[in-house]
Amino acid sequence: MMKNKKQNLFEEVLEKLASVQSVELPGILDDERRAVFARQVVDSIRRIDFVKRLSELELSEFRADPNSELFDPLKAAVIHKKKGDSDEAFWLLLLATHFGKSQAYGWSIVADVYGARGETEPWTWQNITSNFDAFDRWFRRASFEISSEKKKLKFNNHRKYQSFRYDTAFSVPVVVKSYIDYIGGHFSHAAKISEAEYATNNDKSLMFDYFFKGMKSNVKSFSRLGVFDLLTMWAKLDLVDFYPQSAYISGSTGPRPGATLLFFGLHGGHSADSLETKLAQLNHELNLGPYAMQILEDSLCNWQKSPNKYKLFRG
Repeated sequence: MMKNKKQNLFEEVLEKLASVQSVELPGILDDERRAVFARQVVDSIRRIDFVKRLSELELSEFRADPNSELFDPLKAAVIHKKKGDSDEAFWLLLLATHFGKSQAYGWSIVADVYGARGETEPWTWQNITSNFDAFDRWFRRASFEISSEKKKLKFNNHRKYQSFRYDTAFSVPVVVKSYIDYIGGHFSHAAKISEAEYATNNDKSLMFDYFFKGMKSNVKSFSRLGVFDLLTMWAKLDLVDFYPQSAYISGSTGPRPGATLLFFGLHGGHSADSLETKLAQLNHELNLGPYAMQILEDSLCNWQKSPNKYKLFRG
């Protein structure tokens, strides 16, 4: 019987891990631990491949309609990109990353905000940048209504400390305004990308770092993981041709302990720089491609939660 692609990929990753020579991996000397880590790497690769394949699909226009139950902001971003409206695609990814896909309500929270609950025209990039004050007034009222209707409303695990309330330091309008300001008065993502290309001499890895540092400093409530998730989503949907040169694990609560466990067999006590160096050495042998650092960041985060027994983590 022909092995399925997932099993083939697992065996390939497992073989590569067993053959690594340039860096010691005491955290996975045990065969079972090595297999668990390999499965997490495979899951991370497949999550990335799923998003990248969206651009190859024929998508229904309902996927871009916030008033439809079929609305999906990731697929909507693909649809707008194909139509040549990249600004709308970037904007949808910002909303999708900020709110996340709710276990209780799916993408409906993004739909409520983006689609203005069907009360007016959707808050497209053009509408929100040309009339932000109107959005601020609308959200002030709508936030209470949405919270009342969705009793289980909360952001996803990567954004679980964010709030939907209007009267908070980092309310949704504050976050949105900071993002608009970061993109600049021209409101053009293409212009922002050109700025980054000029500043980095069009170096793809430096461009990622340019955006990472700029966004982390200027976009409210978007810390290390939020920025990393958003920028890698830009890349996976081919909106920007760049890639991360590191896993940005400094200050992380999952990948850094995972890397320490992998490389030293311990849960702490080693600098982020030393761990990043070892990750680069590991990737050189694993050869995971341009998304290697996202794959390693994601798989280490999930593996350290259960290093001895495989568990499937979603998103």
